[in-house]
Amino acid sequence: METQETFVQTVDVPTRSGAEGTDQPGGWELVRQIKRAWRLLRFASIAGSAVVLAVLVLEIVRYYDLFANVHWSLGVMYLVVVAALLGLLVGLPIYRFCKLPTVVRPPDVHLSEKDLTSAALAERAHYVVRYLRSLKRNDELQDRVDEIESAEKDATALWHRVQRAGDEQVTDLADELKTFERQRVDTLLKALDDKVDRYIRSEAVTVGLTTTVVLSGAIDALIVLWRNANMISQVARFYYGRPHLRGTLCIMRDVLFAALVGLKAQSMTDHVGTYAARTVGAWGRVAGPLLDGSINGLVTLKVGYLAKRRCRSFEAWTEKTQLQAIQAVMKLVGQEAFGVVSEMVKRAGGVGSRAAAAAGATAAAGGRSVVDFVKRWFGGKADDQDAAEASA
Repeated sequence: METQETFVQTVDVPTRSGAEGTDQPGGWELVRQIKRAWRLLRFASIAGSAVVLAVLVLEIVRYYDLFANVHWSLGVMYLVVVAALLGLLVGLPIYRFCKLPTVVRPPDVHLSEKDLTSAALAERAHYVVRYLRSLKRNDELQDRVDEIESAEKDATALWHRVQRAGDEQVTDLADELKTFERQRVDTLLKALDDKVDRYIRSEAVTVGLTTTVVLSGAIDALIVLWRNANMISQVARFYYGRPHLRGTLCIMRDVLFAALVGLKAQSMTDHVGTYAARTVGAWGRVAGPLLDGSINGLVTLKVGYLAKRRCRSFEAWTEKTQLQAIQAVMKLVGQEAFGVVSEMVKRAGGVGSRAAAAAGATAAAGGRSVVDFVKRWFGGKADDQDAAEASA
């Protein structure tokens, strides 16, 4: 697992320097375009989150009407069951997430800055001390409390030295603090990073497999919402902290956006499966569900890594670092995409072959029923087959 330095990729942003005459209008126009595109994407994700909530409400109302038309008591029972499931599967993980203490807010201080002041360096050193104190309360690091206390003691001594230092000593002390963070703090965080990465990857594969089997967009969205809400709660627990209000709302927005993808991916990939079935036969019908699951799994991977970046919180979350983190996460997801999909196929075992046989039999019979497909998938007899045997 990479440490913070390797996880956050560097973005070269053109800088203005009137004294040196290095103003680059073309470069700044590119930066403005990137910022404008990012604001548009952020607005689209917020709008998508609202769409998810609206669609879920409409689905609940639609099924309520279906049950209430049979008997009003069935409608009430349905609402009670839905409320209980949403509260247990989504509300409880979000409650656990919000109950965790907020992470120590890092200052917007970069130790590599040429104009770094002694006051800014002291602020960063004090933050390192506070961060180490928060690590002592983390249940995941209780076996390394002595190491954390030793690092906290050394960090406190370094902080006091920085407070007494003059501006001429800033460069040397900044290098010393940078080395301390890399050798003493990142070493502690690496143990958490490895656990979190394995967990996020496992959740992505689980979501991908589950939504591959499920043949309903609404249920896909509910599964993605449930597993992603639970995932961010667990990621925050690993780091024993959640971001402040704005970061928390951004994580919630990412989760809702993942649910929107789960809702829409089913209908889009159905067309892929239909086209593939006409081209390559029965196996082609597996292409749609497998693509659907892969999309949901990779989106879950993205949400998990972004939540990790915010909950880890060892660098200030500014507009620049936000863009850097998103670029790094997208690159990481691209690198791991093949591995996640391969793991999905591997864990599925013989499910793929059963799915292909089921799809071929259902297609040959002219049936499009989800129930028929699932029955044939797991080796059972579909309704039309049962009826044929009964008439014989």
